Amino acid sequence: MTAFCYPDGLWNTRVAAAVQGAGFEVAFTIDLGGLNAGDDPYQLRRVPVLGEPGRSQFAAFLRGTRFIAGSLLIGWKIRERLLDRALAG
Repeated sequence: MTAFCYPDGLWNTRVAAAVQGAGFEVAFTIDLGGLNAGDDPYQLRRVPVLGEPGRSQFAAFLRGTRFIAGSLLIGWKIRERLLDRALAG
């Protein structure tokens, strides 16, 4: 499988179409969240893995059961929105 990560998470539908046209099978945004069946393969979200977790902690991240501090999520979302505005502007 070939995967693409949007530089700085910047993308729009035109960029996603170009990534797909280039032959990539999936692409990742910087949006935080898990994956669900039926998600657009060119708008995949990420599950943050903080620090250097051990095997059981990493498994918890993959299951989506690991608590993530609200301040970290707020910081990521603010950065994400600022980047979205820069792309649109």
